[in-house]
Amino acid sequence: MNKEEKLEQQTKDLYRAIGRFSVEFEHLCWNIKNSIVFLMQDNKNPQSQKYLRVLLADQTAYPLITKLKSISSIRLKDYQEELLLLDPLFKFCIKINETRNDIIHGTWFIGWVSEEQTEFDIAIGIKEKNIKSGIDIHTREYKAEHFDLLSSKLKMGSEYISKIFTGLSFLNFLPSKSIKKENLDLLN
Repeated sequence: MNKEEKLEQQTKDLYRAIGRFSVEFEHLCWNIKNSIVFLMQDNKNPQSQKYLRVLLADQTAYPLITKLKSISSIRLKDYQEELLLLDPLFKFCIKINETRNDIIHGTWFIGWVSEEQTEFDIAIGIKEKNIKSGIDIHTREYKAEHFDLLSSKLKMGSEYISKIFTGLSFLNFLPSKSIKKENLDLLN
């Protein structure tokens, strides 16, 4: 593979990996919304699900995560051990949301090359943030494999949310019946 072909392939790999990450993150948000709807719907009122979806439609990830955590606290108020079981899942959701914001709202340099460069598999990301003392500049260097690892964790977290809250909503299973703590610990 010559330099131009390698540049093209490695650039495609990075864009593919960022795209996959974005899609998996939105699946996580979708499952969080569904979990809230399932926990809150009134089965005697067929319209309740539509009303809940209206309320959640334009919510961003952080408010969705905190709403699901609060609803879980109410639902599991008599089951503190079960609630503690969910801590790693909620911590993961908060952390991956911060990572997602850095990735999506950062500026990435992919496929920028110099004459002497022979590898193009690193994406350089810059995210600026205003702070009291001026500006804080975060830089990151990710390979496609790093984005893919984040995507795999997102997929796993999304599946755990679906499994746990579907069980809690429809079958009245406590979270410990749906997932083991060791599995949730793998997310962090």
